[in-house]
Amino acid sequence: MKSFSKGGQECNEEDCRCPFFKCRYPVFTGGKRVSGINTVIESYIIDSTCSNAGVQKSRESSIESMAESFFRDYEIFRTENAMQIPFRYDLSGDVLLNGEGVLSVDISHTSYTGGAHGMTFTRFFVFDARTGSRLQPGDIFVNGFEQELNTLIDRKYRELKGLSPTERLDSERGGLFADCISFNDNFALTGIGIMFFYNSYEIAPYVQGPTEILLRYREIDAILKPEYRQKARNFFRENDVRRKTTASLHRSAEHLRALNRPESFKACAERPVSTSIEPGLRGHR
Repeated sequence: MKSFSKGGQECNEEDCRCPFFKCRYPVFTGGKRVSGINTVIESYIIDSTCSNAGVQKSRESSIESMAESFFRDYEIFRTENAMQIPFRYDLSGDVLLNGEGVLSVDISHTSYTGGAHGMTFTRFFVFDARTGSRLQPGDIFVNGFEQELNTLIDRKYRELKGLSPTERLDSERGGLFADCISFNDNFALTGIGIMFFYNSYEIAPYVQGPTEILLRYREIDAILKPEYRQKARNFFRENDVRRKTTASLHRSAEHLRALNRPESFKACAERPVSTSIEPGLRGHR
C-alpha cells in the first residue's frame, strides 16, 4: 500500500475541526504489464483529486502537489468566507479480487470543499492481470449481452426496492430519475458475482445515496463468455474455501471463549486467513 496524508497545523485526522488530506491505495509489482495498471490507478487518483478536491491539474501534478494545492485553496476559502469550515479529502483503495488472471480494485473517496454537504464517490477497475489492460463489459460478456444484462439489473433493482414488475422506477417508491436502469462501466468482478455501482446523482437524487447491484455468477452464467464462465466457477470455489476456513476459525474462537481463555481467544480470532496471490502479481504494498 502507498499512503500519503497531510493535516493542518497542529491538527490530526481525528479532529473534525481541522482540514485533512489523505490517500491510501495499492501499488502492484510484477513486470511491465503491472506498471500499466499502476499508471491507470494513479492517473485516476490525480484526476479525481483535482476534480473533487477543487485543485488545478498540471503536467507535473502528483498526489503530493495536489495536497499542497488543496490546503492553499482551503486558506483562500477560509479567508474569503471569514469562517473555518474545514476541507476534508480521504481516498482509499482496496483489492476486491486477485486471481484467475483478473484483478479488481475499488478506489473510493469522500470529500468536503464547501457547500451544503460533502460527497462520496466510488470507482471500480477490472484488469486482465496477464496483459495489464483494463476490462470492459464487452470483454466479459458474449456478443449481444446488453438487453439480457439490463433485464437482470432491472429485476434485481426491483427486488431491492420491493417493486412490482410493472411499477415505474421513477415513481416515489422507485426513486430513480428515469423509468429505467442499465449497466454501466463502473463494475467489479468479486468472489461471488459482478457488482455494478452507481454513484450519487448518477441515476438517483443525492438523498437516496449510491446504488449497488450485485448479480451472482449463477444469474449471469448464460451471458458470460466461456473463459469467464470457468473463471467464475473457480472464483466461487475459492470463495467457498475461504468462507469455510473463516467459519472454522470462528468456531475455534467460540470454543476458546467458552473455556474462558481470553488470551488464547484473542490469538485465534486475530489469526489471518491465508489467501493465495496471483502468480503474475506478487501482491501489493
